[in-house]
Amino acid sequence: RAKQWYQRRVRGNTRQYFILRKWQWWRLFTRVKPLLSVTRQEEEFKEKEKEMAKVKAAVDETKAENEELQSRMEVLNAEHSKTKDALEKEQQAAIEAEEQCTKLEGMKQKLEDEVASLMEQIDEEQDNNFKISSQKRALEAELSEVKSNIETLEANLKKKEQDLHRKEDALAAEG
Repeated sequence: RAKQWYQRRVRGNTRQYFILRKWQWWRLFTRVKPLLSVTRQEEEFKEKEKEMAKVKAAVDETKAENEELQSRMEVLNAEHSKTKDALEKEQQAAIEAEEQCTKLEGMKQKLEDEVASLMEQIDEEQDNNFKISSQKRALEAELSEVKSNIETLEANLKKKEQDLHRKEDALAAEG
């Protein structure tokens, strides 16, 4: 059944074609139809050109961004290099400062040892000075005592000499 239906359809369409092909508007249609496809192709071509222009604009934008990022990267690399150099200088300065600090600590320790030694010497000298002062006071006291003894003895000697002169004078006068 379906086969018969299809056969009738094909026959009917063929009859219609033979009738229509002689009409003027059908001839015009068959001549214009290929031109319609050209028009459609032109529209597609224009759409493709628009798409291509968009893609080109996107590519240009991407190039501009890439160039901007490239220049920014160069700037950042330069800053990185400067920072790295500054860090190396700071590290070197820190090492030198640490070495200087170590030297100064050694010198400080040496000076502290010298100060301790000098303090010991000062203590010894003070002890010696105290001993000498004590001896000096003792000697001064002894000297004072000896002087007073000498004065006493001189006074006694003068008295004795005067007594002797008196006695000699008295003997000389008696005799």
